[in-house]
Amino acid sequence: MKVITFFPLYSSIHRYKDVFFAGLYISRVNKIDDYMIAGIDPILTDISLPHNGFLPRSFLFVKLLPLLEKGDRVILFHLTYISLLQGVLGRFFSVILNRKNVFYLKGDFSSKGMNSSMLTRLQFWIAGKIFHNIICELPAHKIYMSEMIQVSKVETLPNFPLDWKLFSNVCSTENRVREILVVARHGVEQKNSYETLGVLSQVVSILPGWKVVFLGPITEDFKSTLFASDLYNCNIFYEPPITCRKEYSQRLSKSMVGVFLSLWEGGAPLSASELALSGNLVVGVERLIFPLDYEKLNFPFRCVSESATVNEIVDILRYVDSNQDLVIQSSCQYKEYIAGFT
Repeated sequence: MKVITFFPLYSSIHRYKDVFFAGLYISRVNKIDDYMIAGIDPILTDISLPHNGFLPRSFLFVKLLPLLEKGDRVILFHLTYISLLQGVLGRFFSVILNRKNVFYLKGDFSSKGMNSSMLTRLQFWIAGKIFHNIICELPAHKIYMSEMIQVSKVETLPNFPLDWKLFSNVCSTENRVREILVVARHGVEQKNSYETLGVLSQVVSILPGWKVVFLGPITEDFKSTLFASDLYNCNIFYEPPITCRKEYSQRLSKSMVGVFLSLWEGGAPLSASELALSGNLVVGVERLIFPLDYEKLNFPFRCVSESATVNEIVDILRYVDSNQDLVIQSSCQYKEYIAGFT
């Protein structure tokens, strides 16, 4: 008996993400020692599924089915028509061959999916009928699926880095500066980078003692806009991505606040968890769900409205400036919450 994560494009970067950790969590809960990754890469995956390039990668799931043994747990990712079809095929072959396999769907549910169209609600309902368990990221997701669309067997597994201790170990008030970190793929539509730049430019104009750093990969278009800002190299800066995880965690431990004004996110972004574990107060706009959800649990997250974002962020910065000890305390509570899943 084993746990298998099916993720065709599994790569080294997923080693720190939910793609790897979800299976590890299911293994621990079910006391199963054998955990495998199924994907295309013959070096990084335990079950290599060669891809000829003619068929979509999702068809590789058909190649995985004959390899399943009795009682195996299989984890699929993202609520799509493809994952629903894969779930149906898996259940069908499991019944026909009497393998008693268990199928999980790790949702990575976007904030766009909450309270959306009847078609999306129907997808949730169908998923609840196909999969034995659905894994979501936030308490709000679980409430939505369990009550509004009557899906049972819903588990919560928050997004957090597998090497979370690396970040929590540098969580302290020492050597911090009045700095807002925006960690994202800057310039991508989802990340709402242009509005983020506009909002934070107003914030540091009101509080000139603070600075903003855009950290991470950046598109050429947004780079041109950012570098052309009147505040660039004064209160606004850019830093390229940091690939070394230890250096990255140490970099996060120097700032005080992280900001997310994305148009949508699947649960809480991994970088939001990394910032919170590192002792930052994470600020997110209300449409993303996770800021308010975690704020209710007294974790280092704050939710701002879409209509008064600038003033609310200014108030939060003033709070952080004089209450750094309380932010660190809430980071410790968040660390204890994360530790419960490991």
